[in-house]
Amino acid sequence: MIKLDADAPATTWAFFQYSIEVLTIAGMARIHRKDHSTLYKYARDPERVPDGEARQDPLRRLLIQSADVVAMGGSRGEAAVRIVAAMFADLVGCDVTPREPACPDKHDVVSECLDDYPPLVRLHELIHEHAPNAVVRDQMRTLVREIYETGVAPAKPDTPQLLTSG
Repeated sequence: MIKLDADAPATTWAFFQYSIEVLTIAGMARIHRKDHSTLYKYARDPERVPDGEARQDPLRRLLIQSADVVAMGGSRGEAAVRIVAAMFADLVGCDVTPREPACPDKHDVVSECLDDYPPLVRLHELIHEHAPNAVVRDQMRTLVREIYETGVAPAKPDTPQLLTSG
């Protein structure tokens, strides 16, 4: 588990405030192409200032946009947001993995093994097509998840044993 510094920004507006401290207001103005007063409004706690003096910061908007894409975009929307999340995670040497453990979705070991091939084939296609690295890495995560589904069945007592010894 990753430990945060006690004073690390824990909200989007606090991250924006910290970014202004680290990158300077001029640096942030170059990145966002906004005037200084707007940037300072992004960095205010919306619960502690009068209405109209704080603005929803771009990171908060991105989170709302991403939630809407997941809600309305189905599996493609989930994949798109997962890829963007992985881009952020990659900046700090982390990866994005599902919270729930892998669980077999087939009734026998042969079917579970065969279920591993389509994501492998798709990975090879993406590599051959010179797809963006973020898309290739996302497909690699999908493939690894499928392989875990194949391999974890014996450790789960409430499911039929898919893998047998010798």
